[in-house]
Amino acid sequence: MARESPSQSRDSSDARMRVLVVDDEPMIARGIKSMLERLGDSRVGEVLTAFSGADAVERIRDALPDVVILDIRMPGMTGLDVLERCASGARSAAFFVLSGHDEFDYVKRAFKLGALDYLLKPASLDDLSALVDTASGRIPTARLESIAVDVTARWTVQVEVERALDERTATTIAEAVAGTSAVGDWYRFAVIRTSRAIADDALSLRKRIGPQLWEQSAGHDARVYFFWTPDSDLGLLWNLRDRDSIEPVERCWTDLSPGIRNASGSFFAVGDAVGGDARVAAAYDSVVSILLYRFAVGDRSHASAAEVRDRFGIPSAINVEDVVRDAESGRIELLVDASNRIFADSAYGHGSALSTAYDSLVDSLARYCERAGISVPAIRRMPELDSLRHVREEIAHAAAAVRSATMAPLDSTHPVDYAIEYVDGHLAEELSMAQVAEAAGMSYSHFSRVFKERTGEGFNRYLLRRRMERARAMLARPTVRVSEVAYAVGYRSHKHFTRAFRDYYGRTPSEVRGVPL
Repeated sequence: MARESPSQSRDSSDARMRVLVVDDEPMIARGIKSMLERLGDSRVGEVLTAFSGADAVERIRDALPDVVILDIRMPGMTGLDVLERCASGARSAAFFVLSGHDEFDYVKRAFKLGALDYLLKPASLDDLSALVDTASGRIPTARLESIAVDVTARWTVQVEVERALDERTATTIAEAVAGTSAVGDWYRFAVIRTSRAIADDALSLRKRIGPQLWEQSAGHDARVYFFWTPDSDLGLLWNLRDRDSIEPVERCWTDLSPGIRNASGSFFAVGDAVGGDARVAAAYDSVVSILLYRFAVGDRSHASAAEVRDRFGIPSAINVEDVVRDAESGRIELLVDASNRIFADSAYGHGSALSTAYDSLVDSLARYCERAGISVPAIRRMPELDSLRHVREEIAHAAAAVRSATMAPLDSTHPVDYAIEYVDGHLAEELSMAQVAEAAGMSYSHFSRVFKERTGEGFNRYLLRRRMERARAMLARPTVRVSEVAYAVGYRSHKHFTRAFRDYYGRTPSEVRGVPL
């Protein structure tokens, strides 16, 4: 029998959306299909499934779905590969990607390839209902052949701005927004920084911010385009009628929900108005520098370039030379004392000066470690921290790690025995051999050798075994959800945990429930 052609496989009289769900785990794909059918939404028609990227490409070509819900990470041909393959030539489908909390970089790439939105796993009925609303509202109902013009423009500007920032090109703002209808000749960049302390929730937080601001900017005097910054913040590019107009930009922050505005570590930075001939990278850099001043503006959660200039003027220098010399000589406690003074809640100096002082202290600690022959502890960059308290704690934690690595054990406990206790007490956290070696006061290479000699297995194998053993013990309790078990043993993705468990035991977590240990 001849294969049905794409034009024959679709009844043109059916205006309902045909949906394709793609996930390499059939249980997840079929679960989403079932939830879509349970919605009972008259706009949703046939729901198809595919379990691989290659199968998805074939289904998209033959079945002509209107909506594709696509797992972003699959073995072989990934969701991004599918998007890229389908981006060549015209397509009518609206793509939504499925992602985990720890897959933000993949989501950024998916947007660049034309994804309309994303869903965080595990998707709920409310998520899918919102997806249907988005698809039906932004795609013309007459055969759903193209994406609404405003969304297409938003994608185009996002791609051009992100390329200019990632590749540090000389692209001007006028070039980035070419092809869109301008409301005026002036532009302002702004950045919304969300707390680094809530990394698992940051993606969903940013997801709520974007649509809210998009609705607020639907006027004749202002228009906003969104992009993802190199630091994974939400960036905004405002097109304004007047050079002095800043009220629409500031209003977008004050109108956001208090839960977003008042979250610890949230900050809103607004740049100067520039013309279309300004380079994207230079204009953005001037806004990023404002973020440093969040440590010096007290309880305020926003600042503009003009306010920073009026309040702080030219950056002053904080003299940390004596402290640096003391740290390099091994007097680590003096470095912590200096950190507590410099980064007190009533800090003197401001953004640039504080950042310079922080970098100096961190560099001096690293140089001492190198001379002492010990591992340099992992230390986050100051822009990644949310408050002065977190800055002090970061320095103190690093200093404590250095001290423990240079001091002999205070009791007779073998360092490997201590490391084993440390691992068992931190299974819910991200652990590396370097981290545990530091906690045990040993160098990386020495720890690796001694650990295997004492336990009979390598560290990574031991860590995996302990995680799987604890997971299986927890699964013996029928009231514990698999997602809770995953987090309890250090996995932030339900999917990754399930795969690791199946590889280790040969069965999925659900299949071992009720099976004796």
